[in-house]
Amino acid sequence: MDMKKLAIFLFPILLTGCDKPRRCDDAYEAAWDDKNPTSDWSSKEEIESYEQGLYDSDMYDDGYDDGLNRRNPKYPNDYFYMDGYKIGKNYR
Repeated sequence: MDMKKLAIFLFPILLTGCDKPRRCDDAYEAAWDDKNPTSDWSSKEEIESYEQGLYDSDMYDDGYDDGLNRRNPKYPNDYFYMDGYKIGKNYR
């Protein structure tokens, strides 16, 4: 994923008050890598970042699958869905 696009997306998360931005970034990235960094000691912001990462990666995967299988896009306004859709469409 393009780092500039990722930075633009993560900026609002950082503004929500994550007390340790790097840990929130790590939690978000871990969701994309199918890892679970959260624990009983995780802050609310880290957990929210992880959950947002799970949602975004699921949307990307759905878009990729739809593009690969020549389906019409279901979520044309979702950035991650359409990114996956375009890449899946190119690999047909």
